[in-house]
Amino acid sequence: MPDLLGIGDANEYELYDAMDWLQKRQGNIEKKLAARHLKDWELALDDLTSGYFKGLTCPLACLGHSRNGKKGKLQVNYGLLATEQGVPIAVSVQKPCCLRLTRRVMSSASGSSCSLATGE
Repeated sequence: MPDLLGIGDANEYELYDAMDWLQKRQGNIEKKLAARHLKDWELALDDLTSGYFKGLTCPLACLGHSRNGKKGKLQVNYGLLATEQGVPIAVSVQKPCCLRLTRRVMSSASGSSCSLATGE
């Protein structure tokens, strides 16, 4: 993948800088992707999963429902919103107590509110 993207020689600091640049613009990027790829009332797919940590230093991690059966471990939720064709629209990383990926993205990215089934 690094060679395909032409970043095979990038060092970790350049990659962190690129992620910081993207994070500052995430909301605008998501809005543009939604406007380009999601039409009114088109089906959007939302996948939410979690990961557990053995350490104690992740500021987003807290005890929560473990989707992978690891009780007593710190959890982080992460989700992906995509079109029916699998085109990614938005990503989110959250504490386990904040399951609002789909509603946040759909209300801010599309610029209009819509009714969604989220499984919550």
